[in-house]
Amino acid sequence: MDANSKSETWYSPFSDSRGNELTEFISSHNFFVMNEDCGPTFCGTRGSSYINVTVVGTDLLEEVSFWHLPNYESLSDHKAIEFEILVKPVYPTIDKRIPAFSLKNANWNLFYNTSKLTLSIICDLIGSSSDPESLHHFANELISIIQDSC
Repeated sequence: MDANSKSETWYSPFSDSRGNELTEFISSHNFFVMNEDCGPTFCGTRGSSYINVTVVGTDLLEEVSFWHLPNYESLSDHKAIEFEILVKPVYPTIDKRIPAFSLKNANWNLFYNTSKLTLSIICDLIGSSSDPESLHHFANELISIIQDSC
């Protein structure tokens, strides 16, 4: 954010009253400043300063890293800021209970008729798929076909 304030918390050489107030706000709301000591974040005709601040909450604190000011032009008085966020894949949970099916009472004609086309399409898609998420989706589709028929 363009905080338009200075604080030693984000490596400004000195703090001003706005910076002190913002630092207090950040601290009281369990936020954390991610800035590293890479130099001023603003360079204008009237000078340079450290007025841009990157702030995260506790939920992302461990995932944000490599905060830096890249060397390319930002086309602004404010320097570009880059950082990395580690994104952990979220896999849907699978119900581990094994459903009880009555195979003696299964309607096999219904199973065949409802699943024939769907199974053909899913099998073709499985053969051409390479990512785990789509394979997981196809497995759930197969489970649904079986559950609906039995």
